[in-house]
Amino acid sequence: MIKFTIYTPQDYVEAVTSQRYTFDKNICAEIGKRLEENGFSRLWDYPISEIGHIVQNRLNVVLVDVSEIKENGKKEAEHRWFEIPEDFHEKNNTENSKFELGRMVITANAKKELDMLSVLQILLVRYMQGDWGNLCESDKHLNDSALKYGDRIFASYTDANDRKFWIITEADRSATTVLLPEDY
Repeated sequence: MIKFTIYTPQDYVEAVTSQRYTFDKNICAEIGKRLEENGFSRLWDYPISEIGHIVQNRLNVVLVDVSEIKENGKKEAEHRWFEIPEDFHEKNNTENSKFELGRMVITANAKKELDMLSVLQILLVRYMQGDWGNLCESDKHLNDSALKYGDRIFASYTDANDRKFWIITEADRSATTVLLPEDY
């Protein structure tokens, strides 16, 4: 069973060290340094393209989203997977999210066809904040009601390659699935 918990770099370090840090440059090195100072070793880091390795080896991992705004205004993002140390205590980070995602699932077809970096950014920045993407107003209102009454949530987006995909969170919030329309 894979534990999929999403933290910003600051939340990850705060959860491990019980201290708050603000990072601006060389964030992965800084996270590693702070973890080591507090008796935790950064065991692995993976580029986002190596999700298959994580799934195949059933690693307990955390996704760290590293973003930097360059002088030209362009946002440069990098995502790294870190294995969770055995004595790591999870911090519930739901204050910025409107609902729980549950277990994360992606269909094989979607994994093969979609730009995973943009899918994860959409999931974190838009979907969890209640931006339902390319839906008509009545469907968006249904999702808003689903937040209150515990119904299924459905959203539609396009990735960086303009490929349409859907995200569906079950009514009981046990699972969230990323899929292509033809996978439904």
